Amino acid sequence: ADMSFPGFELGSNAEGPYDCAKVESFFDKDDQLPTWLAITGPRTYASKNIIGPPNMAEGPLKALRDALSAAMADEEYAADQTRFTGIPNNFTPGAQAQKELRETTQAFIDNASKIDDISKAAFDKYVK
Repeated sequence: ADMSFPGFELGSNAEGPYDCAKVESFFDKDDQLPTWLAITGPRTYASKNIIGPPNMAEGPLKALRDALSAAMADEEYAADQTRFTGIPNNFTPGAQAQKELRETTQAFIDNASKIDDISKAAFDKYVK
C-alpha cells in the first residue's frame, strides 16, 4: 500500500502505472486516521530536508521561503522535478508547512502511548 501522508501522492518513478491503494483506504474505522497521521506525519515532514533552525532570523527565513516558493511556482522547474522524481508537485508554502509540522508533532506526542502499543503489536506479530 502507498504509505504516504494523506493528501500527498507518492507518485511513480517507474515507467508503468502506479496503481497502489493508499493505506488509509484499509482503515476499519474513521477514528484510525488521526492515529495514522500521528505516526506518519513527523516522518513526512522530517523527510523534506528544508527545515531551518529554531528562531531563525526573519530576513534569511523570508528570503529562503520566497526563493523556494518562486521555484515551485515556476511551471518548467516544477515539471522537471516531477519528471525527475516521479512525485507530483504538492508544494506547501513555508508558513503553512511550519504550522502543519507543529500540529503533527504535537499529535505524535499526544498519541505516543497509543503509537507505542501499535508498534509493539506490529513487532510482536511480524518480527520474530
